[in-house]
Amino acid sequence: MSNETWWGRTSLRIRTAQFWQIGSLDLLIERTSSEFSVSWRHATRTTSSVVNAAASGPTVSKRHLSNPSDAAAIRSAPSPASPLSPFIPAPFQTQAFAMPTMQPSPSDDLIFTPVLPQAPLAVYFATPLTLEPNEKLTFGVCLPLEIKIESGGSRVICAVPLEPFSKTWFGPNALYGELALSINRTTVYSALDETHPRADQARAALTVRNVNGTPLTVDRVLIPCSRLSLFHSPQTGFWTDSITIDARGDEHNSFQSDRSLPREAGPSQFIQLVANPRAQERASINELALKNFKNFFKERG
Repeated sequence: MSNETWWGRTSLRIRTAQFWQIGSLDLLIERTSSEFSVSWRHATRTTSSVVNAAASGPTVSKRHLSNPSDAAAIRSAPSPASPLSPFIPAPFQTQAFAMPTMQPSPSDDLIFTPVLPQAPLAVYFATPLTLEPNEKLTFGVCLPLEIKIESGGSRVICAVPLEPFSKTWFGPNALYGELALSINRTTVYSALDETHPRADQARAALTVRNVNGTPLTVDRVLIPCSRLSLFHSPQTGFWTDSITIDARGDEHNSFQSDRSLPREAGPSQFIQLVANPRAQERASINELALKNFKNFFKERG
């Protein structure tokens, strides 16, 4: 992976570590003969850093650490913020993942794959929309990304969000609704040409359509990110399927993705599919679990 591209394949030998900084994310990965240790934190953005990042995108850097004490120093004693730093440090979270004991010579490779979140995202409009019956408006939306980290044997270690999420309740009341992700930044723009390619976000065209028979005011919508594919263009960055929300006025909105990209994504010959919808991934896991469950009782019978 290059200094400008954080995703792809990287090599991590036993008793070494890598320290990545991708925008506000600090990511430390350590490897021993028996486990991977993944530590991460999200630094709180200052006002000036938000303005600069919106204009130029996040910075990406990587350091190889051959001495275990270097990794321990980063994880346990992060440097304090300085006037030159655009971020304010936060504590690290750490998870350890055991290496398969039946694999005598595990691969040195780690694979970083950008994916959209598994949970739905609550998107808020800066100004509530008032739509006449059958009226529709199209916006630009910037969705967050996660890093799915896999070992060379295609074993998923974990998924780490590139920017901090919070949880919110999306629904008309406390009894009806669902938990959703929320982000403390602008996600919706009046047009796609107001958005910019970034290494930590995916862009999409979002159309909101009033399918109610009366005028309707919409102040937020729910986007099921796990039902979207993720694409990448070297020229224009990350993209997802175009999204249509049919608003009904009672939070029972319907979601559609037309499996197409807007013209702003650029020529199709330069666009590659990075990740299929994670809902398919979850369905495959559930189907495998059900198959194993049936086989268990079949063998016992």
